[in-house]
Amino acid sequence: MPLSLLSSTRLRTVLIMFSLLVSVVVHGGTFTNVSTSLTAPATSSTGNFTVTFKTEAQGTHYLQQKKNSGSWVNVNSYVTDSNGWQTVTSRSVSRSGLAAATYSYRVKFVPHPVAVSHFGSSVLYSNTKITVVSIVPGIPPSISAPSTDSNGAFTVSWGGASGTVTSYKLEQQVNGGSWSQIYSGTSLSKAVSGLADGTYRYRVRACNNSGCSGYRTAGNNTVVISAPGTPPSITITEL
Repeated sequence: MPLSLLSSTRLRTVLIMFSLLVSVVVHGGTFTNVSTSLTAPATSSTGNFTVTFKTEAQGTHYLQQKKNSGSWVNVNSYVTDSNGWQTVTSRSVSRSGLAAATYSYRVKFVPHPVAVSHFGSSVLYSNTKITVVSIVPGIPPSISAPSTDSNGAFTVSWGGASGTVTSYKLEQQVNGGSWSQIYSGTSLSKAVSGLADGTYRYRVRACNNSGCSGYRTAGNNTVVISAPGTPPSITITEL
């Protein structure tokens, strides 16, 4: 074989190998736990939060969610094409209205066919982040107490709060002073007694292991004015 032809053949071989190498690099990108940078809060008391991650590798990225021990489901998907694989893009996915449970998150990556030589044909997964949602109860919808009382004994009642409630905490204010707790329990009412004359006001909140709701305050004061007692005796004096 002539030297020039041999050199030309070798040159073509080198160029082909170089083109293949460039193709692998161009259609590669990065998909690792570090490059994906998946984040999710460890806890949530509202069921509303944001999951973030980054995409770069050419293919389709799916944010997946699993509730408790259930199945993985796709929440969002993002396609990185040949024009965008060189750009690291931050993704933010809002989660809202989630019920109390343990939620797991991961990124599933399906390589584009031209990137298979770089990643292989298998589906890839990031590491997993876990968010425990434990919802604080809602504010009790109502609270009622009488406007007036004549013997210092009456009942304060309130409506049941939404969510999981382990206790209601009832507080009392006397004559505009500081609030003090007078009841903690699961009942929706509290009988009070032995109150001296004065002005009383009541508020209640719902609690569980995640915390307590805001207060529901009675729209009126309770004014206690005790009726006079029976005179202990009566004397009739003759004129």
